[in-house]
Amino acid sequence: MAKITAPFLSLSARGSIGKTLVAGAWKGVKYMRQHVVPANPQSVAQTAQRDIMALCVVAWQTGFETDSIKAGWNYFASVSGKAQSGFNAFVSTTAKNQAANPTAACFISMVTTIGVTLTPVNPDTTAPVMGDYIFRYGDTPDALTHSQTKTVSDFGVGGIEATVGQFVSVTDTNGVLILAPTKILA
Repeated sequence: MAKITAPFLSLSARGSIGKTLVAGAWKGVKYMRQHVVPANPQSVAQTAQRDIMALCVVAWQTGFETDSIKAGWNYFASVSGKAQSGFNAFVSTTAKNQAANPTAACFISMVTTIGVTLTPVNPDTTAPVMGDYIFRYGDTPDALTHSQTKTVSDFGVGGIEATVGQFVSVTDTNGVLILAPTKILA
């Protein structure tokens, strides 16, 4: 879509003209596009994707035990080079993880010096989220200089070596992001 600077010879335009053109702004970028009526497929795949998105939104709204995790996702989004919020980054990452592994996808709901708590994206999942995870930590969110691999045998892991005030990020062994750099508060 082309970016515009002076739609209709004005400084800005919003809304639709007839049912042919739509003008607006998204994250500060002005645009004009053809008016379209979106399709609403009720296919099995589309319904499954909508269910995944709904689970991710609920996880963002109610799943974190501290605000530092949301702050970590907000920071991650701000340095990602994309026009996205922390919410967008979390939902995008978590939805991809959930779609790839519906029975074991998780997000981290609590970070302390004792360890982390992993929470299934789908609350109906009762199997433990098992596997190896790589914990990277350091003094700033963009300098995670230390790392250790920990095996998760239940919905949590202990014994990470990071301290209060440091930042920790978690990926699985395939590099899939589970936790954006988050400050350890306690």
